[in-house]
Amino acid sequence: MAGIPPLSPDVRRAVSRETPVRIATEWQGHPYRLLVNDWTMRGNNLGYVGVAVTSADLSSSLNAIRLVLVALFGAIALGTIRQILSDLVRNELAAAATKKSADAIPRELVVQYVVGAFMAVMTWWLDGGAKLPPLRIDAVFRQLATEGIMRSYG
Repeated sequence: MAGIPPLSPDVRRAVSRETPVRIATEWQGHPYRLLVNDWTMRGNNLGYVGVAVTSADLSSSLNAIRLVLVALFGAIALGTIRQILSDLVRNELAAAATKKSADAIPRELVVQYVVGAFMAVMTWWLDGGAKLPPLRIDAVFRQLATEGIMRSYG
């Protein structure tokens, strides 16, 4: 962002996964508090992530900051989980593919269908308090995914 001062070399050296750095600074004549941490996903360092608020707004901004961070990291986590699951399903389908299966339904459609269904089942299970044992949820999902709804339900 234009006009925002860069992180100093000392701050860059001090930041680690386990050690966020708190900074008290002034920018454009206003005192700010800044919390900086490294941003690593799937082993790739993407840079830094930080939250800054004016000192005057600090107490009123904490809940808003928490909400934004939960939404941001929740979306990143779900996207990462979806990508990992898609890769797993894609690899399983590739290993099991035959000439007949290659002609039937596009593989990527099957991947998206299975992963979407899995994410929906996990959401349902967690929203319900995860009362059923994980092995039971796994067995039910596998039954629905491999045998189909009509055979399992009808």
